[in-house]
Amino acid sequence: MLESYLSLSPSSVEGNELPYIGLESIESHTGRILITPEDATQIMVRGISFKFNKTNILFGKLRPYLNKVALPDFSGRCSTELVPLSPIKGYSREFLATILRSNFIVDNLMLKNKGARMPRADMKYLMSLKIIDPDINLIAKFSEYYKNIQTHFDSLINNKVKIESTFNLLLSQAFDGSLTSSWRDAHMKEVLQEMEEQKRYFKNEN
Repeated sequence: MLESYLSLSPSSVEGNELPYIGLESIESHTGRILITPEDATQIMVRGISFKFNKTNILFGKLRPYLNKVALPDFSGRCSTELVPLSPIKGYSREFLATILRSNFIVDNLMLKNKGARMPRADMKYLMSLKIIDPDINLIAKFSEYYKNIQTHFDSLINNKVKIESTFNLLLSQAFDGSLTSSWRDAHMKEVLQEMEEQKRYFKNEN
C-alpha cells in the first residue's frame, strides 16, 4: 500500500515570509511549477498554509482529475488543497510522483472522491491503494533517467518561452514601425527616388 512508501506530512504555518504555491501554480499532468520562488515570495495569503521543503511531494487533492503532483526544489508554503507527502524507506520522490500521476491513481480517486461540485481526494483511501514494489536498484535508475529527462524538458520549455518572447517583440516592432526604421533611414533616398519614378511613369501612362 502507498502508506508503506509515503507519509502525510502537512505542517501548518501562518504568515507570508515563505514563497507560496497555490493549486493554480502547478501544471496538470506534468507537475511543472509555473511560478519562480522569487515571484512566489510576493504572494500574500491570509490564513493557514502548509509548510513544505525540497524533500516533499506536493499532491493536489482538490479535483483529482486535474492530476497536480509537483516536486518542489525550494522550501515554502502551499495551499491546504496541496498536501505535502514525504517518501519513506529510501524510495525516491521521482518514482512516487510518477505513481501518483498515473491513471491508476487518478481513476481510483475519482471513484472515491468526496464532494460532488468540488470533489476532493480521500487521502486515507489514497494511502490504502496497492502499488507495484520494484527492486530498489531499479527505482534508483528510474530516478536518474527521470531527472535527465526533466532537465531536457525544462530546457525545451525555457527555449520555447524565449522564442515566443522574441516573436512577440518582433511582431510589436513590425506594427509600430520600429522594426524597419533603421532600414528606412538608410535607404530613404532610394525610396524617394523610386517613388518619383513611379509617379512619372503613371503620369506618362495617363
